[in-house]
Parts: sequence; structure tokens; C-alpha cells
Amino acid sequence: MSLDASSSDVSSTSQQHTQSQGRESSPDLGNYVREKLSNAIFSGWYADRIWVDELGVYRDRIQVDDDEADFIRSVKSVHRRVKKIRSFTGIERKDEAVSIFVDWTSESQVFGHYWFLIEYVHLGRQNVDFNIRILR
Repeated sequence: MSLDASSSDVSSTSQQHTQSQGRESSPDLGNYVREKLSNAIFSGWYADRIWVDELGVYRDRIQVDDDEADFIRSVKSVHRRVKKIRSFTGIERKDEAVSIFVDWTSESQVFGHYWFLIEYVHLGRQNVDFNIRILR
């Protein structure tokens, strides 16, 4: 029994040490990502399909409208945390502009301006995976 208690203390100490270094565990980060972005509605442009070298696949880019300040703040917060543990986050920041990458390669969407709903977001092995639906 004392062995279990000491291993519990070691685990707790290890977790505190990890968090004190500014790194979150994947489950904690995954929960944070879902909390910040799931069920969010935003406007933006379905802009293009580009090759992502880090993944070796094509991804579709959605550029978030500049006037979506609260949503952009949440996306930037997620991006900052995820880029500490992933080379490609699924989110792109260029100056103040923010884009999200989704996998619509098996669907035929028309480029243009839309309202979007993030139905589900998941911290995957390589990046943040977005399940986004276009609202008309």
C-alpha cells in the first residue's frame, strides 16, 4: 500500500513539474482546445486548397474574417499552446490574420464567403483536427 501512495505522490509531483515548465499534458490540452473552439460560429472565406509539407497532404484553408475578434482571440490562444508540442497546428497566423485548415478533400465545396460552425475539434496526433460545417 505504501508503494501505491508513493507512486501517486511521484505522479502528482511529475504533473506539477510538467505544468510548471509551461507545458500541458495532451489530455489537458485536448480539453482546452475543445472548450475554446467547439460549437463556435464564425464568418470567413473558404479560400483555397494547399499542400501541407508537414503532413504530406492537401488541406483546405478557411480565412477567418478580421471582425471575428473574440473567435480570433480563442484561435490564437489555442495556436500558442499547441505549437509548443506540434510543428503543424492546423492553424495559421500571418500578422493579425488567422486561417484554419480542414480536410474537405473528399467533398466538393465552392470557394467563397460563408458562416461556419465548428461541430467538433480534436487534438490529433499531428495537428488540431476541425470538423467544420458551412452554414448558409
